Amino acid sequence: MDTDEECSIFLQLSENDPFFDEKKKLLRCKGFNPKERIYLRCSSEPHWMNDTVKTLLQIARIIQLNELELYFAEEDASVEFYSSRNELEALNSIILLTDKSLSSCQHSHTNMLQGLRQTILDLISDFGDQNNLKGVLEKYHSCEKEEHLIKWGKSHGAKTQLKIAYVEGAGRGMIAEKDLKVGDIALEIPVSIIISEELVLETDMEIQSTSPPFIF
Repeated sequence: MDTDEECSIFLQLSENDPFFDEKKKLLRCKGFNPKERIYLRCSSEPHWMNDTVKTLLQIARIIQLNELELYFAEEDASVEFYSSRNELEALNSIILLTDKSLSSCQHSHTNMLQGLRQTILDLISDFGDQNNLKGVLEKYHSCEKEEHLIKWGKSHGAKTQLKIAYVEGAGRGMIAEKDLKVGDIALEIPVSIIISEELVLETDMEIQSTSPPFIF
């Protein structure tokens, strides 16, 4: 629990994580434990916030590793950046922890936590700018079938801020209809209308098309 003088963010590697032992070993290689409390203390040093964020990110990245990323991380423990997916998951996890602390913190800690939150949001924005590959949309490809599927989904409760598009060099995919902010929901699909491979295999319908089905 925070006191009047101390404010902290608590990070924990879940014991239910399927790769708990491997991640625990990697954390300890970097000088951390599966449970770490990082204290936020205002300092006269100009880079104190950046130093704190760096420590939080080191831990959060390891906690958020998937199996493939973990494999390569174990090959070279000096690696700091694992993948774009991992980086965004780590940054988002710190946002969630900060929001949790803000909801219950003492008033004297609010500005510090809000400063941390804004620093992380700036990092997410910078990361997006640095890794933004602007694809060229191919306007002459028909997406009529997929658009009918999206229309059907919306009529059955699906919500989306995405649209079907063909991107040069990448093929068919989905792009955002507008700029999405951190925390925005891009796609919501009711469980009752999800089309899975298992359901397709069990159906009595004859599937004549040889092209793969479009599955969300």
